Amino acid sequence: MHTTHRARAALGTLALAGLLLSGCGGGDGEPTGKGSTSATASGSPSASESSSTAATPSVEPASGDAIESSFFSLKAPQDWEVKSLGDDFLYRARISDGSTIAVGITDTYGQARFQTLDGAAGLTDKSQLTRPKPRRVDDTELGGEPAYRFEGKSGRYQVVVVGAPYQGQNISITFQVVGSADATEEVVDSVLATWQWK
Repeated sequence: MHTTHRARAALGTLALAGLLLSGCGGGDGEPTGKGSTSATASGSPSASESSSTAATPSVEPASGDAIESSFFSLKAPQDWEVKSLGDDFLYRARISDGSTIAVGITDTYGQARFQTLDGAAGLTDKSQLTRPKPRRVDDTELGGEPAYRFEGKSGRYQVVVVGAPYQGQNISITFQVVGSADATEEVVDSVLATWQWK
């Protein structure tokens, strides 16, 4: 069966949401604590103009299995099981306590409104099915480029979403980690330290 790009994007969003909802329940929705709760008003500032807070990992970069796409590469934490759910579509890493990392690629079909940080963040926000929804906080960096960031808590999971528009795609990485905000930030920082754009 041949699927269209639009159907593939819709399926990707649903698959990512389903993957992440598989262990989520209610929670207080409080951010994990790294950023503030204010979103930026700018669209897509250059790295030199950005007042974003860059993730400066104080932990060792992740050294587990690699996740490779046509757009980026990164490494999962050691001992996390990595699976591709479709090349250039959806990738997942997980560990036995239920923690997951999902990387989704959504084709924006050349729509200019999704090629800014605010537009891409809005697209990601609308696709969030985790309840309560993570809130957008200060922008950050992903592989040295400006990126949006969402944080929250859902049941026993700390939730962090980082993403950016890139080559006509909205690329986001969602972390749902069991544990404290500090432990979650260690996982986030170690994985993001390995992110490379292609």
